[in-house]
Amino acid sequence: MRRPWVAVLALTTMCAPPERREESPAESRAFPACLAGTPAKRFRLPAGLREISGLAAMADGRLLAHDDEHGEIGEIDPDGRIVKAFALEPRLVADFEGIAVAEDRIFLLISDGRLIETREGAPGERVPYTVHRTGFERACEFEGLAYEPEDRSLLLLCKTAMMKELRGTLTVFRWSVTEHRPMSPDRMSIALPKALRDRIGGGFRGSGLERHPVTGQYLAISSINRAALLFTRSGELVEAAPLSRWHQQPEAVAILADGRVVLGDEGGKSAGRLTIYSCGQ
Repeated sequence: MRRPWVAVLALTTMCAPPERREESPAESRAFPACLAGTPAKRFRLPAGLREISGLAAMADGRLLAHDDEHGEIGEIDPDGRIVKAFALEPRLVADFEGIAVAEDRIFLLISDGRLIETREGAPGERVPYTVHRTGFERACEFEGLAYEPEDRSLLLLCKTAMMKELRGTLTVFRWSVTEHRPMSPDRMSIALPKALRDRIGGGFRGSGLERHPVTGQYLAISSINRAALLFTRSGELVEAAPLSRWHQQPEAVAILADGRVVLGDEGGKSAGRLTIYSCGQ
């Protein structure tokens, strides 16, 4: 049986702390244009998060991250170290592409639209879970998950549209965490201006999604397009910004209560990275 990576990472991070690289103070830039500037901090992540695929900020300020294939969840401290990790039981191998904290529950998104519901575990614990079929499986390949507390819904970001009418749009599907079914309406589709499509090289292929804890607006990032889009709950596109040159493969995003934005990059053959931006409000 494959063990959760907490046991290995705890030893690794104690003996060899992750590389910490502090840049010069970031410019004071509007959100999300700040993501095109110089980050406040960058960290190299331990081996267990080389393929980091999701980030989520908890209500008490702690940060959760997960890997790409094994449904293992870790808590990361402000210096990029793994505080603890726990895993799903029974073991589930899938293409995990997002994480969200909804009150006392944790949800993981699988790229085919299924949701995994579980709870926070103790260090090294294997936690039980429930699999939910959302009904969106034939609509998109998904990559990015966020929680909307106003109507207690989960937001699933479309990466690759399988439905013709969704192509060339930024689309988010909505699923109720209380009733375990699609919300009504079940999606938000934003047509992207031609100038924006030309600038980002075609349609927007999302890789991460987060709700701003202060403004309630949504931030979607794209690793392929190297872009960030800010939009409202009513489906209005507010702003588009490029991602900075510091990113190799940004797959995860979280926004902390103080406005800092955290991006996670898959490392490929090298280490994954955590990048923090001090975005002004």
